[in-house]
Amino acid sequence: MSTYFSQNPIVKRALLLISICFIFLVGCQKNGIVPEETIVEDEYVDVGVKASFIDYNESPMVTTKAFSDRDIFAVEIHDEDAAYYACWLTSDLKSDKIKLLRNKRYICYLVYMPSGQDIIDIYDDGTAGMPFCPMGYVTVNAPKLNKGVFYGNYSVDFCNSGCAQKKGLASNGYGFNGWSDIDIYYGITEIYSDKDIDLTVDMYRMMFGLKVEATNLREGVIRIANNDPSLATYSYRLTPTEPSMDKVLQINGMPFTNAFPKPSDVPSKETMMNWSFGTELIIDYVDSKGNVFKIYNKGIETKRLTKYTFSIDMDKFLSEYNSSLSANIVEDHWTDVTLE
Repeated sequence: MSTYFSQNPIVKRALLLISICFIFLVGCQKNGIVPEETIVEDEYVDVGVKASFIDYNESPMVTTKAFSDRDIFAVEIHDEDAAYYACWLTSDLKSDKIKLLRNKRYICYLVYMPSGQDIIDIYDDGTAGMPFCPMGYVTVNAPKLNKGVFYGNYSVDFCNSGCAQKKGLASNGYGFNGWSDIDIYYGITEIYSDKDIDLTVDMYRMMFGLKVEATNLREGVIRIANNDPSLATYSYRLTPTEPSMDKVLQINGMPFTNAFPKPSDVPSKETMMNWSFGTELIIDYVDSKGNVFKIYNKGIETKRLTKYTFSIDMDKFLSEYNSSLSANIVEDHWTDVTLE
């Protein structure tokens, strides 16, 4: 019987074909080539995201509550070639997980706005207003709130600027929204997708303090902004009855300054802790006749959790008008508080 099978030409060809198939499959496994029918879910990993707060102090910052279903979290993922990979907008970070290709490097942005749904516009389709939409106000590629993960060319690119806009406000452009007093946190980290994980992202409060006080302001108004106060969405005013302001404001430029980051662009913890951004401070005085006088128009460095105080004596200013007047500047550094 065995002699018949070994000598029969048809059987010999069949045995040879089986041997070749076996050798091919073994070779494929050794070289990492998997036949299409054996591709399984295992080439992806599941990654969840949670926030760990480096600073969560309530005073002198704007009070931050515990998480609520009115919060907004934005997550944006870039692959190792800096291309958009995925993005989502949620009120509950625990509700979504993302699938990443195994053994790849990614960048994860995380932005948190406490009670954000009560502060900025949320449209009927779930699209959010600034900063949770792409550059150029294009909502077609914006993630929708609590609608799951959006893969592909979706982003929250406006989040690289401190330009959040409150409900009902019109803007001449995102650059005119600077110095919003909307509380906001940022985090950024690298992911290596070798296994299923719940990724912890350290969050940093990207706010600074600005206090401007005027003495002897008897008429007219003083306007404070980071660009032309007549155009700025957030322009703060001092009057004879309210001659001072004390605000906690968003830093104008955020750590997401590179729109197409690579893993090498992820800033260090030290950089995040000491984040600062140069901007303009414009203070002008408008008298009762509508004449405008520049009090201060210079670049300043706004550092995270640092308060800047400017004092102006209007009697001295009006008697010695000088458009390059140097205001008295005092820095007061706040202390980070870390939650265990």
